[in-house]
Amino acid sequence: MAPTGFVWLQHGFARSNDALIDLQKAYAARGWIVVSPTISAFGTCSINAAVLHQGIATLLAGSTAGGSALEASYDAARTKLGLPAANLPSAFALSGHSAGGAAVTVVGGALASNPSGAVSSRLKGIVLLDPVENADNGMAANLPKLTGTTVLTISGGDSSCNSNSSGTKVLLPKRTGFAGVRLPSGCHCDAEGDSTDALCTLACGTPKAANKAALKHLAGDWVTDILRAKANPSAYPGGEYYEKTKAAGTITTLTGTA
Repeated sequence: MAPTGFVWLQHGFARSNDALIDLQKAYAARGWIVVSPTISAFGTCSINAAVLHQGIATLLAGSTAGGSALEASYDAARTKLGLPAANLPSAFALSGHSAGGAAVTVVGGALASNPSGAVSSRLKGIVLLDPVENADNGMAANLPKLTGTTVLTISGGDSSCNSNSSGTKVLLPKRTGFAGVRLPSGCHCDAEGDSTDALCTLACGTPKAANKAALKHLAGDWVTDILRAKANPSAYPGGEYYEKTKAAGTITTLTGTA
């Protein structure tokens, strides 16, 4: 079956798309196209730069137009894999780790407030992975634009690597109801899973097997639900997988306080 949506998956500060190969494969295994670019940590177009965020939003706004850069990249990737040409699906979700979580929140705010309903309706939701608020408070400024959009997080405990849960602490007061989960014994490298490296683990800790598994399972279910516009009850409070994982102490529930 041809994919009906794609996921823009963004790595964190001073990382690369190689660090998220494990999660890329998990999203792809659910049947979704994964777009996962490497973005510099420094310079005028760095991962925390407003001009970069606006550039991504502009790219996504026109991604299905004939001759768009993203469509061309998709066609090139298919050609490299020996696959026939195909149109990039119009529906997409955003997902980001650490500073990448802040970046996709800013991008999401720009898209959700786009005056064209044809553009804003294509963003189906956002899954954040231990997000870190950026220096210009981009999450705080853009979350109010996303009140009608699903935004969920899988967060670790407070640590220096996630700036004491800065992104999660910004998110919760802007949301109502179920806002995601915390991995109480998690570390900031959990989203990178088996594709993390010594640089991350030395600074931020080594991911535990249970946390890696829970993150991939829940993130995969949520992205799938977002793109299919239907919920799998197992991945939410009261659901079989959710309650089993919660009872094991792997996750706790995060609730919005707006």
